[in-house]
Amino acid sequence: MPEEPPRPAVPEPPTPEAPPTSILGRPTAIRRPDQPTPDAAQYVIIDTRQVLPSHDPFSFAPNTRRGYPSDVQTRAYERDPAEQAKPILYERQFDPAFVINTSPTAIDGPPIILRYPGLQGGYQYIDLSGNSRDMIIKRLYAHGRGDLYRDPLLAEAESFGISPEAIQSVEQPGLYRVVEIDPTDLPVLQRAVRAYNLPFTQEQTA
Repeated sequence: MPEEPPRPAVPEPPTPEAPPTSILGRPTAIRRPDQPTPDAAQYVIIDTRQVLPSHDPFSFAPNTRRGYPSDVQTRAYERDPAEQAKPILYERQFDPAFVINTSPTAIDGPPIILRYPGLQGGYQYIDLSGNSRDMIIKRLYAHGRGDLYRDPLLAEAESFGISPEAIQSVEQPGLYRVVEIDPTDLPVLQRAVRAYNLPFTQEQTA
């Protein structure tokens, strides 16, 4: 696994009392290999500290203690060095084209998120797909390299129906695709995550 750079203190998310910052963009759709109808979604700018990935971006410990639902994600970052290596390596070799684009599938493009109740620490959303991509973005901000992501985001903002001026009002802006899925329906969440993790040409099995 690539050598980890010195780890800064993980920035705290906004306090729960602070109103969540979200800037809505244009509608989009996410194609899935397991169903003919794509999932409706919308581009949105949110402070990255309000989005909870399945695992901590630095320790790779599961975020279940902060309210991330167990038995949803399929990648075991906490015990798989190969999975841990991905956000470390891709942060160092960061290419914004993989996360700032209008891909119709979940494999590339902005992470896919869901508003989820009961999260601890001021979080408002969870990552359903693109956990590694979101961890990379969070690591860039924490390591003082956020401009590598923010500047291309500002340059491409209008293609997502969002004004650059609005993005500049967010301290650590992140571009996401938010979907409307019942957060209490665990089988539906699990099925969506499995489908989002598959290449679109690969058949989904039961």
